[in-house]
Amino acid sequence: MYKRQVNDDDLPKFKKWSDDSVAAIGNHDMSKQQLKQLVLSQGEFFSYFSQKIVERRAERRDDLISDVVHAELDGEPLSDTEMLGMFNQFLVAGNETTTKLLASSVRILCEQPELMARLRDDPSLIAGYVEEALRLEAPVQGLWRTALQDSEVGGVPIPAGSHLMLVYASGNYDESQFPDAETADPCRKNAMKQLSFGHGEHYCLGAALARAEGRIAIETLLERLDDIAFADDVRFDYEPSYVLHGLKALHLTFTAKQPVAV
Repeated sequence: MYKRQVNDDDLPKFKKWSDDSVAAIGNHDMSKQQLKQLVLSQGEFFSYFSQKIVERRAERRDDLISDVVHAELDGEPLSDTEMLGMFNQFLVAGNETTTKLLASSVRILCEQPELMARLRDDPSLIAGYVEEALRLEAPVQGLWRTALQDSEVGGVPIPAGSHLMLVYASGNYDESQFPDAETADPCRKNAMKQLSFGHGEHYCLGAALARAEGRIAIETLLERLDDIAFADDVRFDYEPSYVLHGLKALHLTFTAKQPVAV
């Protein structure tokens, strides 16, 4: 297990870099200010991690950055450009999608108090509920793909070389696979067949971690908080992206549970 190498003072910077990086994904209405922030954040990010690369080359540590810096592919070290690209993926893919999943999961529970009570009564259902939240509110709605050969889907011919937007979120509502598809059923037997992590060679490498984070977060939330509900000023504003799907914010009210005396 890696030792913690990040200072708390760095976390707001990481969050800002991440937010700015994804602002352009699936967003055709970026403002000049957003574009400016994207360029500035990328410069800050690359400068920060370029220095980390220099430090880890000189002194290896027990952390992920060192593993990447000292990794080899076919006997050759990775280039700085390759490493910086990987670090950017770690930053964005490691938090943006999970953050969106957690917000959507809580929104569904607040909209369905009876479901929240059911999970409180039987926490073993939480893992199944996370799968349903992924299915209903896929953080990544779809991604682009290129057809490698002539194909046909639903009677529509797809010539080799065609560039497609493969919308996983639509498949998650396929009634032939998920009867009563708009209902969150934590006991759904085929819940893990949801497509929010992709499929085949493109399957998300972080799927197991995302599932664990979702389950632990919901378990902790229900264990520590009572009376979870929407705040009076709650608004459901979603990011302006046809790729990433998530709330900008979720305002809640709750009562913290009192610790049980031992």
